[in-house]
Amino acid sequence: MNYSVIAPEFLAEEEITEDQLLEVEIDGITLEVKMNSMESGEVVRIISSNPNDYLLSDYQPGNNIKLKPVIE
Repeated sequence: MNYSVIAPEFLAEEEITEDQLLEVEIDGITLEVKMNSMESGEVVRIISSNPNDYLLSDYQPGNNIKLKPVIE
């Protein structure tokens, strides 16, 4: 039993866990991405100390980006 002022349908929402997130570097910017498929993901957050990186519309949280695997 769950006693809360929050409606049960909101408590049952799927939460994003650390194992679903992947850190990727694109154009020198580190992004935290939630994978949708092997080729694409949704930007969750930008990890950067450069304020200009946060102004780039392509990498804003919520945007979908295409990913290409790179073998180093």
